[in-house]
Amino acid sequence: MKKVSIIIPCYNQESFITEAIESALNQTYKNLEIVVINDASTDNSAQIIQSFADKNSNIVFLNETVNKGVVKSKNLAISKCSGDYILPVDGDDKIENTYVEKAVAILDKDEDVRIAYARTQLFGSINEEFKLADFSPAKIIFNNCIPNTAMFRKEDFISVGGYHEYMKDGWEDWNLWISILEIAQNREKCAQRIDEKLYLYRMLNTQTRSSFGYEVKNKLFVNIISNHQKLYSEVSDFYKHIHKSLPSKLEKKNRIIKNLIIFSSILLLIIIVQFLFLIF
Repeated sequence: MKKVSIIIPCYNQESFITEAIESALNQTYKNLEIVVINDASTDNSAQIIQSFADKNSNIVFLNETVNKGVVKSKNLAISKCSGDYILPVDGDDKIENTYVEKAVAILDKDEDVRIAYARTQLFGSINEEFKLADFSPAKIIFNNCIPNTAMFRKEDFISVGGYHEYMKDGWEDWNLWISILEIAQNREKCAQRIDEKLYLYRMLNTQTRSSFGYEVKNKLFVNIISNHQKLYSEVSDFYKHIHKSLPSKLEKKNRIIKNLIIFSSILLLIIIVQFLFLIF
């Protein structure tokens, strides 16, 4: 049996970290370790994690005193893993107890499959399935269709350089999937989904944690493209997609900026006229 390492990054998640760790401990697949990294939380997260580590020999607790951010924390946690397969689970999320078993079966069966993942169930403020498009190499380079909690081989993670710091503001998981896609022998089979809702993604409001502003999204997407130029240049639909989507987005943004400038100019003119009227 291949060994699996579940990594759980945690920052100020004292209200949820117990559920995350318990969901990892309750897996039907038993050859696993759980690496929990506390990224210098200021709440009681460290004490809660330590209580689990004291009672469970398969829990590795990394208690950082300086906040490193999610990318460095996850890279550090994986560097300490001894498993063949890696499964990241955020400190406020959960996994069903058969997730590891079913993901391992997929990776064990076919070496062409580099990423195994499940359907996603939202819970908390929203309770419904988080529907993502079916995986294909052509789709994933434009829109991420694999959740952040997906299983991959540690050797692939090392080969692509792990999570990259240029994605520290978000989408580091999407960038990782694209990096693994690049080195895959059979890109069509690179990722396979388990047709069950085994990943539980906590919602605390109406937005997902990957919801960013327009400027951040643009910056992150540019980072992805610029660091995977060869892959994007090989996809004919890429140019069609850029031609179709970016001009409309830029045009919309430019219209907003233009209207703001016009509005500000009119407002300034009114203030100047009122000021002159008072003087004279």
